[in-house]
Order: sequence, then structure tokens, then C-alpha cells
Amino acid sequence: MDTRPKSIWWRWGLGLTLGSVFLYLSLRDVPLAEAWDVLRRAGINWVLLALGGVALNNAAKVWRWQILLAERRQHVSFGLALRAILAGQMFNYLLPMRAGDLSRAYLVGIQQTGTVYALGTIALEKVLDTLMYALLFVLTALALPLPAWVDNSGFTLTVLSLAMGLGAWLLARYSGQALTLLLRIAKILPPRWAHNLETRLRDALRTLQVVRSGRSLTALGFWSLIVWGSAVFPNWALLHALSLPGGWSAAAAVLVFLQAVISLPGVPGRVGVFQYACILALALFGVAETPAFSYGLLLQAVAVLPVVLGGVVSLGHLRWRPLPQE
Repeated sequence: MDTRPKSIWWRWGLGLTLGSVFLYLSLRDVPLAEAWDVLRRAGINWVLLALGGVALNNAAKVWRWQILLAERRQHVSFGLALRAILAGQMFNYLLPMRAGDLSRAYLVGIQQTGTVYALGTIALEKVLDTLMYALLFVLTALALPLPAWVDNSGFTLTVLSLAMGLGAWLLARYSGQALTLLLRIAKILPPRWAHNLETRLRDALRTLQVVRSGRSLTALGFWSLIVWGSAVFPNWALLHALSLPGGWSAAAAVLVFLQAVISLPGVPGRVGVFQYACILALALFGVAETPAFSYGLLLQAVAVLPVVLGGVVSLGHLRWRPLPQE
């Protein structure tokens, strides 16, 4: 019996429940008329600057991904990679189970890169992002007294990110030995299955070769800093747009809180999550709930809406079927 439909509905139900709870917690002490008044006074130049940060963030993700694609990057133009990333992020915002990552791997995989190879590059991308989040969390925790639940979440993710980073490095360094061991285990399978598995294992391990290049690692580190710096930048710009205190420390805290709650399963569109995370983060800087709620609405509009719209537009310019073999 296929249990996947039940699992999807369960995740949707849990996500909608969590979103409703967060939205209630965000709204219970917020007069909507006052929140709207705060938004009306937002500085348009700062909002446009924040949108520029979102654009840079997505461009930096493309350039980093092209490095991860290594020798197969010639099959993935900047435009294709950007469209795949936007479509993938849109699916991740709206659908459960990280559907966007799988769709991105497929969309690039049919461009002669191989789906397994593309999925491997996305896995490496996640390792880099967890390491960068761990760094951001440590710096924020040293500067601010974070709540226990954020501390626990951040500490767990920090340990996990270090383990993932070490695992990726060891697997890259000893990929030949790992492949030999895995192929020996695969011999218990029928010959056809073993052959298909060998092809996929070789593809998956080949993505790790980029980790063995010092030059590539330096470039990946640089673009990861740009990705995460440009993720903090819109938060900072929108604080100025609404004349809220905290500066860069508050902007970093907002991102840490958002990452801590966004990992919850299946909250469609992150509705309620953005607002409640912003209320909690900005409370550390003395910001009242109403302007913090308005800030969360504005941040969600700036950070999520352009990506979702870009994903919708990208869907019409992406090829979902591989070209027929000649």
C-alpha cells in the first residue's frame, strides 16, 4: 500500500496548523490599523535597496551553483540555473517535503548533467549553507542573549553542520575507497540493478571532486559569504525603512530566528512564521509587537513574493522533458 499520499496530507495538515498557531500568536496583541499605519510610512528607497539585496542573493546562488557543477557547468547557463533556482524555491515555499530541491535537480539533470550529479551538487550546497548558518549563529549568540529554544536549535544545527562538513571532506578524500566498498555491497543485487547503481554512485561521488580543489573551495567560500551576507542585507535595509533600531545585529538575529522556525515542516508560504520570528527577534532590541509584526509582513513581501513570482514566470520558460536522443 502506498503511504505517500497520507504522508503528504499529514505534512500539509501539520503545516497549516503550525502556520495558524504562529499567525494567531503574531496577531493576538497587534492592532491591524496601527500595523498598516507603520507600513504606510516605510521608506521606499530602503525597500528598493532590500529588493536589490534579494536579487544579489539569487544571483550569488547561481554563481556558487555553477562552481559546484564543475566540469558539467557548460550545460547550465546562468539563465537556466536562475530559473531552476527560482522555481525550486517557489516549490519549497508552497509545497512540503522540499519538493523544490528535487525539481531543481531534475530540471538541470535533463540538460546532460545527470539528475544524480545535480542532486549531489544541491546536497553540497546544503552543507555549505548549514556551515554558514552555524557561523552566523555563533557570532549572534556571542553578541546577544538568545532564548533557550533558539540556542538549542542553533547548537544542534552547528554540531550537525560540522559533522556534515567533515563527512563531505572525508568522502571526497577517500571517494575511491568508498566507491569500491559500495560496489562490493552492490554485488548482492541483480546484475542490472548493480550496473545502474554503479553509474549513479560514480555520478554522486564525482560531485565531491570540487571539494578537493583549493581554488574551488575558496570560490565556494567567497560566494557562500555573499549569499548569506545578501540574506542579512534586506533585513538591515527594512529596519531602516521602518525606522526600527538594532542595525546589523538585529538583522542577523532576524535571520537566525527565521532559520530556526522555517525548518518546521510544511508551513505553506511561511505565513505566520515570518511575523512571529520577527516579533521574537526584534523584542531583543526593544521593538514593540506592532512595528515588529509590520516588519515581518514587509520582509516576507520583499524576500518571498519576488521569488514566488519569479518561480511562476520561470515555469513557462523551463523544459520539463529531456530532448529525444538522436
